[in-house]
Amino acid sequence: MMLLGFGISSEFVHWPMSWLAKEVNSKLECVISGKDPAILGDRVCEMMKEFPHLDIKDLKLKMEKDMGIWITPVQEKDYVEKIQGYYGWSAGNTALSLACEGGAEEIYLLGFDLSDYNLSFNNIYKGTDNYLPNSAKGFNPANWIVQMTNVFEQYRDSVFYWTDSSWESWADKFMPKNVKHIDKDEFMNKVGIF
Repeated sequence: MMLLGFGISSEFVHWPMSWLAKEVNSKLECVISGKDPAILGDRVCEMMKEFPHLDIKDLKLKMEKDMGIWITPVQEKDYVEKIQGYYGWSAGNTALSLACEGGAEEIYLLGFDLSDYNLSFNNIYKGTDNYLPNSAKGFNPANWIVQMTNVFEQYRDSVFYWTDSSWESWADKFMPKNVKHIDKDEFMNKVGIF
């Protein structure tokens, strides 16, 4: 199959079941994302050269996850907008920045627990369908920390309430003063959840 000028085996092209039952209209819009299996091996080798301390089995597990091209239809009612300037950013940090761009003055960070490569993967979805298995190691959070810090510093007029952060002890070392660490009870009291 020729997709975007690349020859990708049809077994690695994933269409939604709802589209398979219909004739695809050339006017339909879609989001295409994924990993080309033909170059994945080279990327694993590059990563091992750049980061030789990584566990090769764990790296392959993560990089080979969801291999292929994923095509998601977009309909007008989905309100999907193209976001510029966040290539390579995590979804959470992109959301933080977009909230600030939209004028949010108080932002609550939930689930921004970061990770530690030397510990097991910390995520409530681990081991479930379409997610990494329980055996996966954590991730190096350096890229996430750089992105978060950029947002915190760029939007100094916003206050960020980081809920249940394991990074509270590091706050005075690299976090701006507009980052406040709170626990779940404080969060629930602030937003009125009981």
